Amino acid sequence: LLECCLEDDSVTYDTFYAVSGNKARWFDTDHAKAVLDYKPADDGSEWDSPPE
Repeated sequence: LLECCLEDDSVTYDTFYAVSGNKARWFDTDHAKAVLDYKPADDGSEWDSPPE
């Protein structure tokens, strides 16, 4: 998400939720997707245990 913000010169100030693409996430990422073309990379629900 930070990279999206730094590469987009049209955004001077805004608020975006930087969360994974979890199916059961609490926050809506539609605004970040619409403004920055943000695409979450991972779904934490797919992990059986913490990464090593």
